Amino acid sequence: MKTLFTFLMIISLFCSGFTWGKTKEARCKEANELVFNQQKNNFSVLPDGLESKVAELCQDGAAQMFLAGLKCEVSNQAEQAILNYNGAVKIDEHFFDAYGRKGLLQLAQNNKPAAMVSLSRAIEEGGKNPRYHLALAGLLNETQAYSLALYHYEKASTLGIPYNAESLAGMARAHSAMKNWKEAEIVTRQALFFSPNDPELKAGLAQIVIRQQRLPEGIQLLKQAILLKPDDTSLHRELADALNSYGNVEAAKSELKLAGVQVTNAEESPVQLGDASFLRRNFPAAIRNYINSAKKHATPEIYQKLGDAYLAVGNEDDALNSYQKSLSMSPDDAGVHYSVGVILERKGDTDKAVSEYESSISIDKNNGDAHRRLAEIYTLKGDLKKAITEYKHIIDKAPDNPVVHFRLAKVYLRVGSLTDAKKSLEMAIKLDPKNLEPRRELIKIEIRRKNFPNAENQCREILAINRGDQLERKRLIGILAQQKQYDELVEFLKDEITHYPDDSINYYRLGIVKEHLKEYRGAIHALLKSIEIKPAAQSYQTLARLYLSISETEKAKEALAHASKLDPKKKDVKELIEIIEEEFDHPNSEGSKKTTEKKKH
Repeated sequence: MKTLFTFLMIISLFCSGFTWGKTKEARCKEANELVFNQQKNNFSVLPDGLESKVAELCQDGAAQMFLAGLKCEVSNQAEQAILNYNGAVKIDEHFFDAYGRKGLLQLAQNNKPAAMVSLSRAIEEGGKNPRYHLALAGLLNETQAYSLALYHYEKASTLGIPYNAESLAGMARAHSAMKNWKEAEIVTRQALFFSPNDPELKAGLAQIVIRQQRLPEGIQLLKQAILLKPDDTSLHRELADALNSYGNVEAAKSELKLAGVQVTNAEESPVQLGDASFLRRNFPAAIRNYINSAKKHATPEIYQKLGDAYLAVGNEDDALNSYQKSLSMSPDDAGVHYSVGVILERKGDTDKAVSEYESSISIDKNNGDAHRRLAEIYTLKGDLKKAITEYKHIIDKAPDNPVVHFRLAKVYLRVGSLTDAKKSLEMAIKLDPKNLEPRRELIKIEIRRKNFPNAENQCREILAINRGDQLERKRLIGILAQQKQYDELVEFLKDEITHYPDDSINYYRLGIVKEHLKEYRGAIHALLKSIEIKPAAQSYQTLARLYLSISETEKAKEALAHASKLDPKKKDVKELIEIIEEEFDHPNSEGSKKTTEKKKH
């Protein structure tokens, strides 16, 4: 017992942050570590007490200078912040976060050469902030250091910033520049999954597939990009080039006209007038001109354009009719089949929509949008085997998309295939560690399988990402209790109390655990703290039970009186009061025995 007491005293002193006997170098190092650990949270305001703690450890040190810079940065005083960060690295040339934050500020000021130097130094000195890698990757792309750019994009993801449309587009640019067309296509399709209506991404993918000798697919993608951004003349030029290469000279001339290029002095045709109106977003005029053009010389392309114009004004019926006319003349247009499918799905005719999506895929097997729509429709209809097949196809083409792995896992869960669901969830987590939803689903699987250690690990991972996650805080408590890890549970609840001192429920839970461990005094202390923060009938009732455990009857009665006052209708409180009055005030009376027996029954 004496040894244990001595050990606890040592731990207590250590945790209180005492600095007796430490050298200045050791104290300054501790101050630096304190700041580095806080920096992992990318805080935008200084945590309470951090400045005073750093000053106490190392007055006028690098950490204190860094915090001064951070305060200036938060106050939008960028120049002064940079001066302070420079001061920090003069004191300690290895202070990587000072280099890193300085680099980010320099990049915001468009001082790219200086930013590249600062960010590179931050990483060289050991900085593991993913923001430094992501910013440096973009700069390296601009300087045509593509291999290095790809390395830093991947490193940023590994360190905690999930891939998004912007980073994936940057990776696509790097792969394209190195003529890695297959890799460029994969990451661009992933980017489009996050941002499906980005015309630049659509156009980029078009150029990538054209480079792979898939000209019709590229033309279709450029048309989709123009629908999203019809006033972009560069897109019309790109489409004109592709159409020329495909041998459709007249359509190419039309696109050049839309791009502002004077092709001929001849009178404009109705389709050209329609294109010009569409470009100006004057969709009614475009519709009129396309109809006039179709009357004179109907083509699949004119009907497709007419369908696009009708769709732009929300006239789905006429858009559908126009698209179907286009298909009657040219049935092998994957894009038009997809557009018809979208309209039919909106109208609730999912069976016909499925048929159109399947037609689109039969023409263009790589139409990821059609596969995705099929997967979602099959999932809603309960045709889960087909949904699984579609998601697997998407994954075959884009294996690094965490969203698809997660959706596939959800389908596996519905068919009861826990093993496959677990594999898909683990892949989704690997690809996007910051996404909490796959972790939550994995926790449910591990609990069902009674694999509590794995469930606990996932709970802790979630709380490391989002400490305030109430659901997982509560779930972790249950998991620890299930494993009878009461010591760890007590430590977890104490840690919760440290971070959330005004949360009464943590004190209440700590009291319940300590009661289970028969540490009644500690349990009472925890319950009193809970009541101090937020009085509740249940807390007073539990407190009364604890007082009875140590034979403090009067205090138990007092606690129950408070419980009854807070919740007069609480039946079990009234019964407990009666039992205490009968049993403890008159322990030898016959009436007490009868009352007790009555209450038992």
